[in-house]
This record gives sequence, structure tokens and C-alpha cells, in this order.
Amino acid sequence: MNIKITPMKMMKSLKIIVLLLFAYAFVVYGQTVRGEPAGISKMPQIYSSKYQTGQSTMTKKEVQKWCKMKFGMFIHYNLSTFDGLEQTPGSTTPVSVYNPTELDVDQWIRVAKDAGMKYAILTAKHSSGFCLWDSKVKWKGKEYDYDVAVSPVKTDVVAEFIAACKKYGITPGIYYCLMDTRHSDTNIVWTPHLPYVSKEYSQLVKDQLTELHTRYPDIATQWLDIPRHLTNDQRDTLYKLVKKINPKCIVMFNYGQESRDISGDYNISSAKDVTWPTDILNSEKTPIKLPFRNQQIFEGKKYELGYEHCVSIADKWFWSEKAKPKSLKELIAIWKQVRKLNGNLLLNVPPDKTGRIPKVFIDQLMELKKQIEK
Repeated sequence: MNIKITPMKMMKSLKIIVLLLFAYAFVVYGQTVRGEPAGISKMPQIYSSKYQTGQSTMTKKEVQKWCKMKFGMFIHYNLSTFDGLEQTPGSTTPVSVYNPTELDVDQWIRVAKDAGMKYAILTAKHSSGFCLWDSKVKWKGKEYDYDVAVSPVKTDVVAEFIAACKKYGITPGIYYCLMDTRHSDTNIVWTPHLPYVSKEYSQLVKDQLTELHTRYPDIATQWLDIPRHLTNDQRDTLYKLVKKINPKCIVMFNYGQESRDISGDYNISSAKDVTWPTDILNSEKTPIKLPFRNQQIFEGKKYELGYEHCVSIADKWFWSEKAKPKSLKELIAIWKQVRKLNGNLLLNVPPDKTGRIPKVFIDQLMELKKQIEK
């Protein structure tokens, strides 16, 4: 049988094929975790839509143990404590700025214990690049020279922190910023096009994380900030690096303030281009909107995850002369909200430039504890 195909019929057929291909692409691109509503952030899509690598390794038992801690202390203490800036420019700030007069790391952890907190996270390296331990790694062929060892007060704050945590039965964690304004950027670019960091800086990060977990094996949580500077593969490399040295360490990447834009369930699919692989999904300043589900399925595999919300007791992360604690009403509301969301609260309580937590923060913490225990 002869079938005559006219130019008009061919054009119609091509149009149908094109429409079907677009429909298929839309369905595939829009797929999320099986059975989970999308919780997509409104941040600009500057990352690759194709996920490459990474699997978290937390077990159900480990997640349950972490969740039982409920309450932790975030300790923002670094050069920003002394210059009054939230983001100290490391490229122009001398180490002499760091000069506590009554450094008392033991007091920080004693306060955490008295407040009913179970874990603590210390900003060992913030965005300036200044380190609270004597880093021996190489940078451009020389020993790293932007740390406490070359400052007026040479105390190894990380070592003191770990020791105090052990003394008071607090689980220790270390915050490490994945960019800094001395070695990777002069100015902070929050959402760069990827790949972004240089091979030299990437090696520095790996060397310092290796150093931290080799020298301080009791680190129980590795809290990594500004992961938007890394590709999926680079995050996966750091996750595996820490786990290889310290298998029981919880590794998490901070999603950041953009958590305010997450709608629906907070799941791996909504966070994968920023923080995956991670053991904890978190929010900053603004909590998520729906209760968090610890067990999630992503790409056909089941994962066990925790949820953490971090916020400061004052308006800013670092101490300042004008710093005042949030009202007790606001703090207890935050606590209740995070607990209803099935999360842990990481409350930032910053020491001042003497090196001690101010009495005004301590008093408010003790009042908060009373309300929590009612």
C-alpha cells in the first residue's frame, strides 16, 4: 500500500515529536524524592541540575542519638569578636587584632552545661581565615601564618575547647568556613558560578580538615559553612575525607539563610545542589515550615538524617558592644517551634573580647533553661 506523505503532514508530525520531547524533559527534570512534595529554594539556579556523586552514611541509631541531644551551643569567637564586624576582611586585618585579656574557654562550656545543652560547635576558622589553632599546613610553600600561634595570645583554643567539653560531658564540634577573605576571596561572593575555588585553596581546605581530625580525634561534628563555593564532587570529597579519618564524626554542610525560601517538605532533593552529601539538613535564622522527616528516600536509596536550626541569642553572630539577648518570650518560642519541627536547636552564645561569655547572656540562658524544664 502506498502512503503519500505531504509536506504539511510531515510538519505536523515533527511538531508532535518536539512537544512530546519537551513534555518528557519537563517530567524528568521535575522529579523529586519518591513520594515527597518538592521543597525547592527560590535561590538562583547557578548549579548543575544533574546530580553527580555523594551518599551520607548515618545509621538510624546514630541519628536517634544525635536527636536526643536536642540543644547545643554555637560559639562564634574569632577576629570578628574584636573588630566588631560580622565578616572580618582577612586580607587587611592583622593578627594583632586578636587579643583577649581573660580568655576562659572552660567558662564557655561550663555555661553550656549549666544551660542544659548537650553539644557545642566552635568557629575554629571563620570567613577571615584566622584559625583558633596552630595550623602547620603549607600555604604557598610556607607554614600557614594566620592563626593564634602568631597572635598576642597563643593559646590553642581548639585544644582548650575539646578538653573542656570532655570535662563537662559536652559533645564537641568544629565549625570551618569553606571560603575566607585572605586565601580564597578578597570580597565575599555568596553564590558564585561553579567551579569557583582554586586547586591551591581546595588543597588548603583538605589539609586543614585532615590536620584538625588527626590532631583532635574527639571532634564529633564537622560543621562546614559556605558550601555554595563547592561543586557536588568537591563536597563529596570533603565528606569522605573526614569520614575516612574520623568515621563516627557527623559531617554537615550549612544550607544558610536561604532556608527561608524552602517551601513544603525539607528534603534531600531540595538541598542536594547546596549541601549534599550531609548527615544533617539545617536551617539558619528562619526555621523550616513543616516537621522534618528523619527517614528519606533519594534516588531509590533510604537515608537517615537529622535536622538542626541555628540562630543567635543576640541580633548578630559575634559579640559587639551593643549586643543584647533576645527576649525570653522570643527564645522560648524559637525553642518550641524547633522542637515541633523535630529538630535540634543550636543557639549561638558569643564570648566578648575579654574571652568570656557576658553575664547578660548567661542570665538569659538560665531563664530559658527554667522555661524549657517546666
